[in-house]
Amino acid sequence: MWKDYFHFTKKERKGVLIFFLVIALIYSMKFFISQPSSEEQPAAEDFPQTASPKTEKQAEKRLSPDKTTRKKTRPYKNPTPYKESYTLRNFDPNTADSLTLRSLGLKPYLAKNIVKYRNQGGRFRKPEDLAKIYGLDSSKFEELKPYIQILPVEDRQSAAPATSVTSTTSITPAKSVKYPLGTQVDIATADTAELKKIPHIGISFAQKIVKYRQLLGGYCCVEQIKEVYGMTPELYADILPWLKVSEGQISQLPVNSLSVERLKSHPYLNFYQAKAIVDLRRKRGKLQQMDDLSFLEEFSETDLQRLTPYLSFN
Repeated sequence: MWKDYFHFTKKERKGVLIFFLVIALIYSMKFFISQPSSEEQPAAEDFPQTASPKTEKQAEKRLSPDKTTRKKTRPYKNPTPYKESYTLRNFDPNTADSLTLRSLGLKPYLAKNIVKYRNQGGRFRKPEDLAKIYGLDSSKFEELKPYIQILPVEDRQSAAPATSVTSTTSITPAKSVKYPLGTQVDIATADTAELKKIPHIGISFAQKIVKYRQLLGGYCCVEQIKEVYGMTPELYADILPWLKVSEGQISQLPVNSLSVERLKSHPYLNFYQAKAIVDLRRKRGKLQQMDDLSFLEEFSETDLQRLTPYLSFN
């Protein structure tokens, strides 16, 4: 029963009562102990003035107006953003130099992109072609569109570029001589100086044509110009009347002696095809003809056709 746990004898009850009386007496003594009066408190004047300069500065800061208040009363200066001035006038994007393009309000990187596009063989055939330049926004194009004048090729070659408004002297660059229609250039032997005389071909694209010829081992047909990096169908159609290829200018690869690394360096062979040739050579010995490669799954009929002029089985 619960009474068995909470039952106290008379002596125990007397001890508990005394315990609670002592606790009550201790708590009541706090209210009778008087606090020191204000008269007994030491006056501030009794202490020596030992404030340091740093303390005085901190006190001055506390007495100064709030920083946010000062910011509100301080006049706000809104500087007028810098705006580059430019003048719009007629121009041909096929001939305008970078200074002329910048004077029309185009950023330096846009002018550079336009010139680079032309150097790689690009051509603007209508005003809308300028909108395709990377980085040119539609609002700037619409501003320039009324001033774009695409000149015919024959007029463009003889027209002097527009003088920049920021230049005080007229600059007349040397005219590049281009071959007339009816002249054909042998892309199997022509160097960069001759190739850049083809209309629509600049020095950069002429170098690409020569470099790709070296990788191939020579051109065997005009259509291979389509494989040059950066060549577009429109540019190919423009330069096609000036191109021809002579025979007997191909440097062939000796299939039976070259390593995988040397074989895969050819544009028409990848690593797996080169490895398949070397593996087949190890199994069968010397390869005799192109038909030996027709059994390899790595080669399609198209692959074999375009490789035929470039492989030697001697």
